[in-house]
Amino acid sequence: MTRKVICITPIKNEAWILPIFLKSASLWADHIIISDQGSTDESVVIAKSFEKVILIENKGLGYNEAERQAQLIDEARKIEGNNNIFMALDADELLVNYHNNPEWEALKNETPGTTFWLPWLNILPDFVDFYASTGGEMLFGYINDNRKHKGNTIHSPRVPSDLTEKKVIFKALKILHFQYALKERLLSKHRWYECFEKIKHPHRNNIDIYRQYHHIDLPVKNIEKINPEWLKKLTENKIYLADIKDDGNYWWDKEVCLWFDQFGLKHFKKLAIWYPDWPKIYSININKNPSHIKDPRNTLDKMVHHWLAKSQSNRFSFKNKVINKFLRIINW
Repeated sequence: MTRKVICITPIKNEAWILPIFLKSASLWADHIIISDQGSTDESVVIAKSFEKVILIENKGLGYNEAERQAQLIDEARKIEGNNNIFMALDADELLVNYHNNPEWEALKNETPGTTFWLPWLNILPDFVDFYASTGGEMLFGYINDNRKHKGNTIHSPRVPSDLTEKKVIFKALKILHFQYALKERLLSKHRWYECFEKIKHPHRNNIDIYRQYHHIDLPVKNIEKINPEWLKKLTENKIYLADIKDDGNYWWDKEVCLWFDQFGLKHFKKLAIWYPDWPKIYSININKNPSHIKDPRNTLDKMVHHWLAKSQSNRFSFKNKVINKFLRIINW
């Protein structure tokens, strides 16, 4: 029985990029398992139109990466094969430079349980430049050995790994990541992340939350250009990065509006999320009177947010460390 390559991907309202993702994944995957969690756009229709897609429904009511990963892995294990390869990608990620690549061929001969790690390249808005994520290669897949997946609610490893198994690091294979290519979509997603953190971890320090999700405010360093050779297989199949367009469908904004009503505005007042026109966003997404949607911050909150923005690039200076310590003492 031959070893198969199975792409496992969770989606929710990914119509803006899903056709390109599925066209691309269909070139290298034997099967593509898509777990949809309540999409309200054309994502389900798009997924059903691809021959290699196995579409399943994620009925979870909340955001839980561990649960959706376990569901995808369990479904992948139903496919016949001899220790199949699981490649875990999000819809805004494309695997490239695999055609006639010795690394890709070597991967198929690795032992069960082996995890594999690839460079994660963040594509910038011109779709030509990128910068590599700090910290080296990231975990994107493994060869199935039926071990249990131990994930986290958020920022979870995508496949089973306890970091004791054999780890293979690839350099020539690449993952292109498009989260940073569309700024307004990214900002909406990060506002949602900040609110999610405040709900799941209400005692987590507000400064730490800011620093984590506003790294995008820092100047981008070590910019490189995409090598056209990486995209050769895509262009041969008429798949073009320039066709990726923002459709303005930001489901994160609607969930944040629902959280405003559920938890109250004051629950989120120390988060730096108050710059967009929330009454307008609320009216569009919730279709109710937004008169109660007002910036709940006081003067101190606004001053701290101003300092956080100004100090983001030099937050480790002595002065900023002192301010940071003081704010922690007063439990801001």
